[in-house]
Amino acid sequence: FASYLLASMPRVFFIVTPLAALIATLHVMHRHHRERGDVSVASFGVGPLRSMRPVVGFALVMFSGVSVLAHYAVPASQAHMVALSERPSSFFASDRVDVGRFLFPSDGLAVFIGGAEPDNRLSRLFIHDTRNPLAYRTYFGETASLGRLDNAPTLIIEHGEVQELAVPDNSLSVLKFDEITVRLTPPHAQIEDNRRALRTVGSWHLMTDPVAVAQEAGATTARIGAELNLRLSDTLYSLLLPILGAFLVMLAGHFRQSTWRAIALVIPLTVLIYVIAAQCKDIVKDEPSLAPAIYLWVGFAMLLILSCVVVASRDRLLRKIPFVSR
Repeated sequence: FASYLLASMPRVFFIVTPLAALIATLHVMHRHHRERGDVSVASFGVGPLRSMRPVVGFALVMFSGVSVLAHYAVPASQAHMVALSERPSSFFASDRVDVGRFLFPSDGLAVFIGGAEPDNRLSRLFIHDTRNPLAYRTYFGETASLGRLDNAPTLIIEHGEVQELAVPDNSLSVLKFDEITVRLTPPHAQIEDNRRALRTVGSWHLMTDPVAVAQEAGATTARIGAELNLRLSDTLYSLLLPILGAFLVMLAGHFRQSTWRAIALVIPLTVLIYVIAAQCKDIVKDEPSLAPAIYLWVGFAMLLILSCVVVASRDRLLRKIPFVSR
């Protein structure tokens, strides 16, 4: 469990960092306005747009960090998780399987092998699988061999039975079989399609050698291009969200409005941006040739930021709007 937890940390940081940057920006801008920092800055002749330079610099730093996570750290962690998930498969395929004793090739998996042949066929097999906390399964089989299903390692057990203990109600069921396929990969680490297999490859490798990657992962070059665009799109959250939030809070403070109103406006706008981005991602995942559609949410966010820039630079225009008049 600890290995999977550590391997998943880059992905967690990648998801959380843009929102954390937005929250930090809103907090600093609100405090800046509450302590009359905007008045002090304005007294030195610094306009609202120029005062946003530190926020843009902070957003660029966050963008750089998230880019490293998206293009290198996250693919490396995904590859490590795949290696961990394939560990039981490597164990069963080993020519040095220790027969006649209980072995533990991975967490939640106990194995007893009565015999092993040079062609990787196993005999008199016992497996106790507790990786699913809701159902514990015990397999007995006369013979077994390795295989693959949906790009995931499996063990094909012949002539045996499986006992399943349902943990919530402690009910036991027994099934005899002539042949059954057992996945060796934990459910949370299975590679279900080619797009997910591409997540284990670094962006530089995807860009420099797409043909070799396509052959290895069984994907098309259009799918590789879509994966690169998805990664780039995800990194832009950390750049655009803090800038958008800062501009809205800055405008509220500049025109003597409550910054809480601006913060309350940022929340639904952020949700809307994420909803648009999710819809665009679904379109690109189904049809990789429509990869440019992933940037529709970027255009929407840029339009909001540009509107803030125009408003901030047109003080006279704002004076004509009743709810922002001084």
